[in-house]
Amino acid sequence: MTEAIIILEITEDVWAELSAAEQAGLLTKYGDTQVLLCAKHVFDLLRKKFKPNYRMGKMYEDLAEKYKFYDRMFKEYCQRVNAGYTSTAPDDYTPMDTERFRAD
Repeated sequence: MTEAIIILEITEDVWAELSAAEQAGLLTKYGDTQVLLCAKHVFDLLRKKFKPNYRMGKMYEDLAEKYKFYDRMFKEYCQRVNAGYTSTAPDDYTPMDTERFRAD
């Protein structure tokens, strides 16, 4: 994948938040057709990077805002790539018979 393709998806400001090693790793891991997966991975890295804790002092509020933004973007990309879905329900799906185990 080229840097220009991922920058079109996530903007240059977001791309600049990553270190050079993280950028190089992402560009080699994903192909040109996997832009959404790469963007999801970028936002996951950034939300982990900016996860705030109280030991940060004055920086806590700034990093908490960045964390919330990147967390929201990560969740949006998970929905776009259907992350977490294993399969669809089969056509011959029949619900469980709940009357079978009733204790009268």
